[in-house]
Amino acid sequence: MGIFKHPKTGIYHANYFNDSGKRCRPSLHTKDKRIAQIKFAEIIQDKQALSGNASKISWQAFKNKFIETISPERSKTTINHFKRACYYLEDIIRPKYLNELTPLKLQQLKTALKEQGKGEAGINRWIRALKTMLRKAEDWNYMPPQKWQTVGSFKETEHRIVFFTVPELKKMLKHANTFQQTVILLGSQAGLRRGEMANLQWSDLSFKKELLSITPKDNWHPKDFEVRHIPLSKQLLKYLQALKAQAQGVYVLAKQDGRPYSADEITTLFSRFLKEEEISIEGNVHKLRHTFASLIMQNGGNLYDLSKLMGHSSIKMTEKYSHLGKIKTETTIDRLPVL
Repeated sequence: MGIFKHPKTGIYHANYFNDSGKRCRPSLHTKDKRIAQIKFAEIIQDKQALSGNASKISWQAFKNKFIETISPERSKTTINHFKRACYYLEDIIRPKYLNELTPLKLQQLKTALKEQGKGEAGINRWIRALKTMLRKAEDWNYMPPQKWQTVGSFKETEHRIVFFTVPELKKMLKHANTFQQTVILLGSQAGLRRGEMANLQWSDLSFKKELLSITPKDNWHPKDFEVRHIPLSKQLLKYLQALKAQAQGVYVLAKQDGRPYSADEITTLFSRFLKEEEISIEGNVHKLRHTFASLIMQNGGNLYDLSKLMGHSSIKMTEKYSHLGKIKTETTIDRLPVL
């Protein structure tokens, strides 16, 4: 038993046998040997303390430890997904002990949520979160392995991608103040999420290379820890250069005292702007991100490049924009010579 460093990633893993004699090598999610040793000691301590006593592990104790363990590694949004899933589980199934949870219980929860009128996408997300938690319970030897894969997902209804049109963007920019213009251009010209806008610093911009970089900060990280580099359009480059000349502080979207706007403030202020009498356009700040993707695809972009620009963890997430490139594809096909 002990720890070892993965030769390719440099991340430490534990190495021990569970009560069934099966070798376990879970990741310790750190490259720091000292931290890895502490985490491994906690695993062994838990293993010894809980050996033969799994039926006494309360659901609340496990939930609290799980949330505490993953909080440094996951975004606030992801943590909230886990908490919401736990809320529904506790409200409907009401488990007292961890070992009460089975694939059948998750199936019952899934059915009950559907009967309550919850959407397929939300239910699938919450069930996936609970599966992740329960598989982690197995990794920690808190419960025996079970066939969580037997709890399937609902087929999600494909929603029409909604985006701002170019005339709508021009109308918004005409009536926007500096804050609103910056939000509009960062969303529609670079595809930034609201959290990425809130944490964007001038050091993330290279006017020489004409690049915008999304990188982790001390108290924030991109979704899925995805670092990406986005080429600046001519319009966005020119705008940001002018904005930098009069900017104070380190944040691109900054208040008068230099403090950054929070993601929630950006959402609220932009939605309020869209409802103004001279604007009166339906949408929200995330619709700007859809607009970016839509404009890319409508102007000859491809899904692979778009996936990288958007910071999607899987190209499947990008495929919802594929139909928007159909016009360009057909135009290209039409150019083939008659043989």
